[in-house]
Amino acid sequence: MKNRLIILVATIAVVAAVLWFKFDAQREPPWTVVHPAAHPAAHPAADEQGVRASVLLFVDPRETEESGGCGEIIQMVRDLRGAPGVGVQEFDSRHPGEDARRHGVRTSPVVLILDANGTEQARFEGESSATITSLRAALSALREPSGPTRGVDTP
Repeated sequence: MKNRLIILVATIAVVAAVLWFKFDAQREPPWTVVHPAAHPAAHPAADEQGVRASVLLFVDPRETEESGGCGEIIQMVRDLRGAPGVGVQEFDSRHPGEDARRHGVRTSPVVLILDANGTEQARFEGESSATITSLRAALSALREPSGPTRGVDTP
């Protein structure tokens, strides 16, 4: 009787784990991890291509649809795509790579603003209202064709 109970509990645990992984994989949106070589500032021709700033977003992509701070940050950064002279890249913070190590990213969300040479000009960590306000101002300045890449205030 004791062996049957152990087998039943183990079977239920395995089935629950399989269903959880299957459900979790289905709700995760498609995500592309950008490799370091794809970073505009990593290319010598970045200035020639008109890239004056890059925005790097390190975030858990499952938080895209959140109504809180993280979802708002993701949307603000994504809205910057297509701005003249600004490259926008997203990195999955669940799988930190060389870019996360190189920039000292240890938390999520993190938004970095880099100049055309790849030098960090501003860093925004977390999702507090002060961080969101400062990030909004910095991203708004980047939308301007001659927007600043130096001296951007950070929280």
